[in-house]
Amino acid sequence: MKKSILSLLGMAFMSFGVVKAQTFFINENFNAAGVPAGWTQQTAATDGGWKVGSNTQLQSQFWPIPAFQGNMIATNDDACNCNKANEFLITPAINLNGVSAALLKFDYFYNNGTYEGNTENFSVRVSTDGGTTFTLIETIAGVGAWTNKLIDLSSYAGQTIHLGFRYDDGSGWLFGAAMDNVQVYEPNMYDMAGISMPVAEYVLTNTPISFQGVVQSLGSANVTSMRLNYSINNGAPVSQVVNGLDINLTNNYNFTHGTSWTPTAVGNYTIKFWVDQINGNNDQNNANDTIVRTTYAASTLTQRKVLFEQFTSSTCGPCASADPTIEGYLNSNGVNTANGKMVAAKYHVNIPSNCSGTTAETQARQQFYGVNSAPAARLGGNAYAGHPLNITQAMIDAEYARPAVFTIVPTGTFQGNALSVTVDVTSLVDFTGAGNVLHVVVFENNVPRASFSTASTSQQNFKYVVRKMMPNANGTNMPNMTAGQSQQFTFNHTITNLLAGNITNISVVAFIQNTSTREVYQANHAAFTGNVGVDEITMVPLNLLVFPNPTSSDANIMFSAETANATIEVVNALGQVVYTFNAGAVNGDVMYSIPTENLTNGLYMINVKTAEGVVSSTRLSVVK
Repeated sequence: MKKSILSLLGMAFMSFGVVKAQTFFINENFNAAGVPAGWTQQTAATDGGWKVGSNTQLQSQFWPIPAFQGNMIATNDDACNCNKANEFLITPAINLNGVSAALLKFDYFYNNGTYEGNTENFSVRVSTDGGTTFTLIETIAGVGAWTNKLIDLSSYAGQTIHLGFRYDDGSGWLFGAAMDNVQVYEPNMYDMAGISMPVAEYVLTNTPISFQGVVQSLGSANVTSMRLNYSINNGAPVSQVVNGLDINLTNNYNFTHGTSWTPTAVGNYTIKFWVDQINGNNDQNNANDTIVRTTYAASTLTQRKVLFEQFTSSTCGPCASADPTIEGYLNSNGVNTANGKMVAAKYHVNIPSNCSGTTAETQARQQFYGVNSAPAARLGGNAYAGHPLNITQAMIDAEYARPAVFTIVPTGTFQGNALSVTVDVTSLVDFTGAGNVLHVVVFENNVPRASFSTASTSQQNFKYVVRKMMPNANGTNMPNMTAGQSQQFTFNHTITNLLAGNITNISVVAFIQNTSTREVYQANHAAFTGNVGVDEITMVPLNLLVFPNPTSSDANIMFSAETANATIEVVNALGQVVYTFNAGAVNGDVMYSIPTENLTNGLYMINVKTAEGVVSSTRLSVVK
């Protein structure tokens, strides 16, 4: 079992003034026990159909329901595996006589999943004949989190109606639907709500920022003009009047404020955006007006590597058919290479049936994201969640274009099956570690089909198969760090669960992630180096020394060697060689100067190469 089927900073609303009293015809939060009085249902299910309770009471193994606001109402097909092909939850009669407009508003959680050829369906329907017959108003889209839904009922003004929330499992074994906070009310005449305004968590000083986003009309009047406003750190509003609009009830308006903002100093900023003067009138509901964002302006940021995570299985037919396309866009973006845009790791899970590549840690990662289908993918933790075939190059480019606040340099060595991973992290901003973790993922680059005892699909080769998370799936808590500060993390593990059995076929991806928002701040990849025998290949010490370290000017490198040809190279956090110097023949102690005027702040590897290859390395931190 089972089944083939998610940051922006969270939005906050500031309240100014008093909300005009509105008429509510339905206002149900399901906090009392049982189906509310006056509500009815039609069901053939053996479990009784729609039930009221907490998320933990209503969920099941393959349909976990995220916690919300106390109790909710849900129908769970996964737990029942019974007949839910036409299951109605019906409101009491709603008398809309004497009103000119009405809105339905509710929160819901629903997957719109498909399993074994059957697809579930969730819809809202209306009856004008006392609940005898129902007409479709809207089919509800699947989501991966609790989502608010708004439906205009104004066309039924002057009538008495019943609303029906219909779940249909498609005569299969699917998941279910959950709802909360169902309201039917008469809207105000003038009410514009702030919906979204993406602002990067970190921005560069002296770089203009344009504010764009979405507002929505929740008022009955057609909106032809309004004023857009923003303020920085509660300063004077920056306003722009927009005319010539045509925005009806429940319609969205995509705005771009005509005046950009440029942060001039390093530090935290609070940005507030709101709409007023709707058709020259005051907004009658200020509680939903204002979007609040915070950002940190930094003097230096660095290039981001885009983390791609996929949930797959050797028993998943859709995974096999999607794989060529997925590998196509991964390879075209230089996945897991020094100069590429992306790094990737694939977690094998027991979907639709047990997979021999599954581990306790891949299952923990599945639970962390709430994944209940395969194939499923994530970009940047929270930049995209869904089917990997829906990922576009534009999505990858947009995430790649976001500057990063860390450099991450992982290195991995092995001696026999004993692994050692060192991750050097440098923060470019003042960073609060609480709620953020460093994940280190070890995977096999290529695993042939024959290595899976459970392989039941046409796929012949599996890429980036995760075998270990170091130290475990919980990762390592990040400390507080100041701008320019470096921290080194070391992990050791003896690996015994390789599928292909080839220790030279492993790599490591390291990334920093926020456990609440799921945002990945930075990621990087490294191949393991070492020896399959008893004696690990070691570097000749050379008494290598770099000073001053950290440095704000040139650095000096000193070492001792006897070789006909020595080369010094400086490698940045992306694995790119940014400086080389041929020292030629070396006999004894030598010292050279490394210029840093063209190097940005961050962590670098200083490698000394001879005919034997890289024989000694050390790290250099540049902080200007």
